[in-house]
Amino acid sequence: ERVIEVAWDIEKEQKFDVHLSILGEDRKNLLKDITLCVAKQDINIINVSFRVEDTYAKGNMDIQVSDLQHLTRIINSIRKVAGVLSVERVENQNQSILHGIKTS
Repeated sequence: ERVIEVAWDIEKEQKFDVHLSILGEDRKNLLKDITLCVAKQDINIINVSFRVEDTYAKGNMDIQVSDLQHLTRIINSIRKVAGVLSVERVENQNQSILHGIKTS
């Protein structure tokens, strides 16, 4: 029988990947303003995808958060960005706002 000592790094903060669906008015610098809002909160952005359809900017953003309160703060901050109409957490990426939008 062998004994192997193991130590867990409890100091390291765990991060969770979250998929957000964002709808906003199509305006200059909307994506920049959203990403700056997220970056100010020291959030890692994994992926961003936006499309313009009619007068709306529809997009998805994958971010990493530490817990539910952290996610709530981020969503509330994004909602305050001028031109943002809605921000929602999406459990299933097939429900994302870009799903089904035709690409050229």
